[in-house]
Amino acid sequence: MRDALTPWLGAVQAWVATAALHTLALGLVALLLDRVLPRASAAARELVWRVALLGGLLTASLQLGVGIDPWVGSWRALASESLTAATPSVPGAFSAVSSEPSLATAVAWHERLTRVDVATLAWLALAAFALVHLAWVYSRLRRGLSPRAPSASLRDHAVALATALRLSRVPLITTSARATTPLALGLLHPEVCVSDRAVREFDAAELHAMLAHELAHVRRRDPAWSLLYALVCRALFFHPLLWVARRRLLALAELRCDAIARSTHPQAGVALARALVRAAEWLAHAPRGVGMAHGQAMAATTSGLQRRVRLLLEGAPRRSRVGSSLARALVLAFCGSAPFVLPDVRAIDPRPPIAVALDPVVAASLPAPVVALARDIAALRVEVDAIRELLGQSTLADDLDIGTLMRAIDARLAHLEVRCGRVIDQFRFPSRPSDLPLENPR
Repeated sequence: MRDALTPWLGAVQAWVATAALHTLALGLVALLLDRVLPRASAAARELVWRVALLGGLLTASLQLGVGIDPWVGSWRALASESLTAATPSVPGAFSAVSSEPSLATAVAWHERLTRVDVATLAWLALAAFALVHLAWVYSRLRRGLSPRAPSASLRDHAVALATALRLSRVPLITTSARATTPLALGLLHPEVCVSDRAVREFDAAELHAMLAHELAHVRRRDPAWSLLYALVCRALFFHPLLWVARRRLLALAELRCDAIARSTHPQAGVALARALVRAAEWLAHAPRGVGMAHGQAMAATTSGLQRRVRLLLEGAPRRSRVGSSLARALVLAFCGSAPFVLPDVRAIDPRPPIAVALDPVVAASLPAPVVALARDIAALRVEVDAIRELLGQSTLADDLDIGTLMRAIDARLAHLEVRCGRVIDQFRFPSRPSDLPLENPR
């Protein structure tokens, strides 16, 4: 079973482990920049966190896909013992005292799934379930907003705002009695859905500010970015920094859209603050997850509500252009150098080196004398195991001299297997440090 899955599982394991490692490094850089550059603009912070969330996936794919050898080397840490890694008992009285498994044992081990393989399959199953659940939540959200009807009056407001917001086209503006809060939807066909309650209870200034906020989401393509963040976080659900980055990105998207909406009219900030407080109150009684699957709800991130209202009323504090430029330059430079600086994680073949050398794919990359030596040692091991089995079935099983001789042969053969394995490893991994030579067994 594992023979068919080995190449595919090994590639998946290496990519996931490398992407997790690179994401960890980029996430720590983002956290550091967030602390040491507090006056950086929201746009600069958004770029930093976007690189933290997506950059690790790109650098890992580039590093492994192109075959870049990082300066710090590779981590070979994906080997795992077999799920049934018990060495079978050897018949007879001449058991070898050896730390190296025999070729027959290695082949049997190779045919079983390792613990890393099972963990990988479990992760794939859970990630698939999470993605299916995301699709279900999005479908439920779309169905929950139906029926939606186009609104001519709101579209007139949107057309008036389109020029100020530099929109190439005005999205579809709809209303729904089942919508809890205004939200932006759609990838190829953007849409702004407004609740009937907002149309009834908001005054003209609040409707203007609310529409400007949602159209800002459309201009920035936030529904598509929100979907991408959700896909990455659910696929790599085990990485905590991805969820931190997603939460920061959603909050920064709201701040940036608030700022865009505030710039459309002198009183838009106060009006949007009033609308925001009302929308947050409505959202508190809404079903969990509204607007977070694929759309961008105006008051979805209620944790930063107080800060958003304060910024709308007082205006954003003065930002440092130097700090913003420095944050962008540092994160982009680190992301660009990551494939060459950060290590990748590669799988170790669970088979002993001699068994690996007999694999036709590996043998093609090794010198012919090394492959011939591995083949001879493997054949010798098979013959010694056959002699041991025959002796165990004969009357010579109780002969102490023969037992001592067989143990000496096994020890010398095991020593030869280890030395040959190190030669094979030197040809397979040239950058790997050489091991110290073994003392000759006595």
